[in-house]
Amino acid sequence: MTADTDPAKPPRRWRDAPDTMLALAEGDLAADRMPMPSLVAFAGDDALAIATLRPFEEGEVVQALLELLALLLPVGTDRVALALPARVWSLEDPIPPVTADVDLRTRVVLVITADAHGQACQVTTSLHPYEIGEDGCSWLEPVRPDEAPTAPVVAALSLLLDDRDKLVSDAQEDDLRLAAQFGRVLLRGHELALSPALARRLEVATTC
Repeated sequence: MTADTDPAKPPRRWRDAPDTMLALAEGDLAADRMPMPSLVAFAGDDALAIATLRPFEEGEVVQALLELLALLLPVGTDRVALALPARVWSLEDPIPPVTADVDLRTRVVLVITADAHGQACQVTTSLHPYEIGEDGCSWLEPVRPDEAPTAPVVAALSLLLDDRDKLVSDAQEDDLRLAAQFGRVLLRGHELALSPALARRLEVATTC
């Protein structure tokens, strides 16, 4: 982790977003629970929000992500970092080492960064394996694939960020819609902390 990382608020710099995601995951593990899916949103170099996604069924992360981006893309988000808990195994073993009673797949946090600031969306991914021992969580050497996986959540991030300009507007009536979407996001169970500027725009309290 970097000295600039504080899991209670968005990172001050976009390059620190992955470390913030891992700090959140480490906090969950220290509290004896699985890492929660989390997200950081930036507009250029300005942090807008940090969020913990609502609970969702396996395979339904895109729906939860869309609910948040319906709020965050219209306010200028062009960079998103997303962290998801996952299990992985070697491609040399064609059969996943898991049964109804035992799961020997490696536990990881998948960090996805999608950067469309001044360019077509560029997506990178990294896998961060971890182990839980008597001294808590220890991170193993990360794995960074040469190419982003062709997963639905990656495709959704790329498509939405590339088309974000269609959603950006400063019209007063759109701010009212955004405030309503903020309420829907909270009712669905997402946890959000907004930047002071975004909180003022939506006329809501902020915990950043």
